[in-house]
Amino acid sequence: MVRESETVNTAIFKPPVILFPAKSSLRRIILAQFRQEAHDNLPQYKKIADEMSSTIEKLMPRMEVFEFLAKADYPIIEKHMFSHDYDKGSYVFKEGAHGGYMFFIANGEVEVIKQFDTAKHTIATLSAGRSVGDMSLIDGSPRSTTVRAKTALQLIVLKREDFNKLNDEQPAIANKVLMGIASLLSTSLRETNNRFTEKLLSIC
Repeated sequence: MVRESETVNTAIFKPPVILFPAKSSLRRIILAQFRQEAHDNLPQYKKIADEMSSTIEKLMPRMEVFEFLAKADYPIIEKHMFSHDYDKGSYVFKEGAHGGYMFFIANGEVEVIKQFDTAKHTIATLSAGRSVGDMSLIDGSPRSTTVRAKTALQLIVLKREDFNKLNDEQPAIANKVLMGIASLLSTSLRETNNRFTEKLLSIC
């Protein structure tokens, strides 16, 4: 039997009440933390953006597809592009995949691979300054070849949807890019015809 002096005061054993912030308060806390992290990392983000801008600015004069652009056009089209890195041996895209963008090689090399029957053949190796997938900006057709990183790779990417935005905002600049693509295709077609003719003559 418990004596009166030994009676337990259960009031002091009540479980603690844990107060959680309301959804709106929690949202404000998360947003404040995000803003603080963004502010703290702003110098790093700015450095990355500056490096990409510098890379694109150096790359554009070397690109045939941009040969009709004036230097003043570079910052405008640059806003619609982004950088992407690939490890050696990784695939940029595979034959038959959706063609929704073109890219420009900033650093490294790629192998262009074509499948004939059951065998795969490397038909070209491209390095810095070359572009791939130009026609994707026009028709978005599936890829006709496979592209694989031969080395560590840095690409500058222009998506078709972003090019369409450029065309809406700055049609004169977009037309200059299309002129560059047409020039590239014309040169490529002429070279293909020459190779075909040489091959045909050697058979005859």
